[in-house]
Amino acid sequence: MAPFNDLNANGLYEPYLGETPIIKGDEAIFFVFNDNGGLHHATGGNPIGIEVHGMAYAYSCTNDSALYNTIFVDYTIINKSSNQLDSTYNGNWTDFDIGGFADDYIACDVARSAYYGYNGDSIDDGGGQGQPTYGINPPAQAVVFLEGPYQDSDGVDNPPVYNDLVTNYGNG
Repeated sequence: MAPFNDLNANGLYEPYLGETPIIKGDEAIFFVFNDNGGLHHATGGNPIGIEVHGMAYAYSCTNDSALYNTIFVDYTIINKSSNQLDSTYNGNWTDFDIGGFADDYIACDVARSAYYGYNGDSIDDGGGQGQPTYGINPPAQAVVFLEGPYQDSDGVDNPPVYNDLVTNYGNG
């Protein structure tokens, strides 16, 4: 169930009592998925009992082009198994198709906790694939991680370092 303001703290969604969904942004989509719904064809792995609650949301803010052209996604990952999990890794898959896909490239900007897709040349011509194109002004698209996983609390906001790479996700 999507999050809601539970005015009487009984765990039941009762809109006739004035309880309302908790929606971020001006428009939002709440979704739930898990790893226990069938065979893992792509990986061959076993389910571990993870449930993910997600909310994708956006703002209608025409006077701020960066905010107006941004989609935010929050994930809450819940361990529904009886096993304690540690040393977990989360991945994010993005299919950047900037007009014609054959000349798209990806890169990263570690200092900004971002990766991005862009057209490989100054004209997006579609490469003869019948794809819609952007012509002489191809855009770029980025994914920026605004927050990372929580770290062990030691009272200090000290971002972890992996192979001399500071991830910018502290524990404060």
